[in-house]
Amino acid sequence: MASAPLEITQITPASGPAGVAYPIEMTIHGRGFMPTGNTVTFGPVRISDLPSPDGRHITFFVPKEVPSRGEVPPMVLLYGGYAVTVTTQAGTSRAVQFTLTRRR
Repeated sequence: MASAPLEITQITPASGPAGVAYPIEMTIHGRGFMPTGNTVTFGPVRISDLPSPDGRHITFFVPKEVPSRGEVPPMVLLYGGYAVTVTTQAGTSRAVQFTLTRRR
């Protein structure tokens, strides 16, 4: 079975406030996503095993912290731009930009 080329066409929203007190639900729009096992990379954070029931959308909450390793506390992601990609068995998409903004 041939699969569609892996591509991100849009992310919604494309920006949102930094800070863990401001959750943001993001949807990646595109094609070639797998029903299960998609990995989204958001800047330094990898989110594994995300589903895409239709192969065209992946919805998740934007990470606001880099998970802790060992005794080091989590690192909060600061405002600025972050590359977002999707990886499947077929490869990795081109990156699109998400911007964490300063809170007003």
